[in-house]
Amino acid sequence: MKRIAVVHFVGGGGAKRALYEQVRGLLQRGYEISVFSPEPTPNEYLPLTSLGVPVIYSQTPATDSLALPDGNTAESTARRVFRQLFGQAVFEMVRDSVWVQRQEQTIQKRLQQYREIGKAVQQFAPDRVLVHQCQTLLAPETLFDELAGMGVVFYLQDTLRRACEWGITTEPHFDTTPERFLRQKGLGTVTSPVLAKFREQERRRYVAGVRKAGTIGTVLVNSYFSRESLLRTTGVAAQVCYLGIDTAFFCPAPEIARTDKILSVGALRPEKRHDLIVEALSHVPEEIRPSLQLIGYEMSVAGEPGPVTRHLQHQAKERNISLILESDTTDKALLHAYQTAKMMVFAPYLEPFGLTPLEAMACQTPVVGIAEGGLRETIRHGETGLLADPTPTDLGNAITHLLQHPMERERLAEQAYTAVCQNWSVEAANDRLETVLCRESPGYRGGTR
Repeated sequence: MKRIAVVHFVGGGGAKRALYEQVRGLLQRGYEISVFSPEPTPNEYLPLTSLGVPVIYSQTPATDSLALPDGNTAESTARRVFRQLFGQAVFEMVRDSVWVQRQEQTIQKRLQQYREIGKAVQQFAPDRVLVHQCQTLLAPETLFDELAGMGVVFYLQDTLRRACEWGITTEPHFDTTPERFLRQKGLGTVTSPVLAKFREQERRRYVAGVRKAGTIGTVLVNSYFSRESLLRTTGVAAQVCYLGIDTAFFCPAPEIARTDKILSVGALRPEKRHDLIVEALSHVPEEIRPSLQLIGYEMSVAGEPGPVTRHLQHQAKERNISLILESDTTDKALLHAYQTAKMMVFAPYLEPFGLTPLEAMACQTPVVGIAEGGLRETIRHGETGLLADPTPTDLGNAITHLLQHPMERERLAEQAYTAVCQNWSVEAANDRLETVLCRESPGYRGGTR
């Protein structure tokens, strides 16, 4: 078993790093790999072409973005006039109807791209097919239709959160005022019926895709938390195949002094809950309060700071928190940030796994995390880090405790480093993946319910 086809449409973040390390590891082990993707992703992070593997794209033209329309565009004046004439509720119904129509066109085009990719993979005649999630569809059913009988392993790193979970908003709204009579509350946010119907269609499409993958092959997930989430939302009982990090790159630097800062790493999106960390720091006594270095990226318009960035800056200023915001950081700069931070704090909402805490632990940087999601599987409370409830007070108390007890920080950092080297290296992760890929029976399935 030497020929592997890899299919993906992953743009960035931890999902792309995981895919990159899997492909790199398989290449080092002598596998012949060809990569198939619907189309190039803009500003691609960790491109697989840098590993010397061929990448085959669909012949169907590139698709449009799935982002919701931004109110600060050239059409803003016309939109304001429309709202004044017909009201906010009618405006949002029309806006969402136009957006949904465009997205359905994009989705249909993407489904066609995956049909083409499935046929191209058949021509490659691989021994196994490793499929990673699609950032548009997550689980493309048309691809799995074409790959039936080909030994498919589908690595799914997350559920369709925008349609299957309650959303995270800093100021949740509810249908309590007359002007929202055409809206309805769904998944933690107020949406129009048009958008709510579209999200339900997305959810059904996602469930069908995952169940198809579970029927024709093996579905892998990155944690037991992810397994439970997938089972609850799709009925598919997946197999846990833990990820790992490059411990040759992410490593301690004893010669570099630690600075008086704590570190938070993650995209500048509400669900990453950087605002919770800022709020928690306001509960740390000022005389020992460190600065907060936040490394993350947010899409912006015309180079202007995005809404999350503006919110964090305003929040930090109000609470007298020294905030250092950085984006477009290289891996080398990220490594230096880990090696010089006094500790890392990680507080996302229901994070499926979380590679960045492991990267910090590999650099002997103590980690304070939230006791939810996949973090409960990578951080052993009181042994390799601290886990706190997702409240500013509890998280702030955990940070304060480590600031006041340097020997405790050192003990946790050393034990975390040992644990990562023993259990969470990328080599160990690729051993686990290779075991699944090399099973004699390509039809192994965790099963569906």
